[in-house]
Amino acid sequence: MLLTREARGFNRRSLRADHCTMKRSTFLAFLILVMAPALVSAIPLDLTVHEGKNPVIVIFARARDEPRMFSFNLALSTDWNRIEARNIVTVDVGPDRYDLDQVAQQLGVNGAEFAIVVISRDGEVIHRTEDPDALPRILMIIDQERHRDNSSLSG
Repeated sequence: MLLTREARGFNRRSLRADHCTMKRSTFLAFLILVMAPALVSAIPLDLTVHEGKNPVIVIFARARDEPRMFSFNLALSTDWNRIEARNIVTVDVGPDRYDLDQVAQQLGVNGAEFAIVVISRDGEVIHRTEDPDALPRILMIIDQERHRDNSSLSG
């Protein structure tokens, strides 16, 4: 079958248009992949939803592969019954979700590569440490804080 020049030209133009569309969609997909982490990392750390309800343990790490974060999370999972019994909320803060400089300033751990910050039910920072083996001490501090809250309610 012989095609007229116009028909052949139309097909070429159509192919070029499809090729350009494919280039544009590939470029947009690439932009989304590159920009999405930057957009997500701008999320501020909002702990106000827990005020008056739960103590919070924030585990802060600048690197995804921070071994102290892994170690502390392992300790949490090993002692999860005690965490749950105290209604403690744990929040991992890493480079994938948050603006780390902003969160470090908010938590008072500027310059730290790793930190554990304990926040009372009232929203006050009651303990900061860089020790991944500090869970027993942290639970004791939370218990003391809860006891102090209960005695102030009854007295």
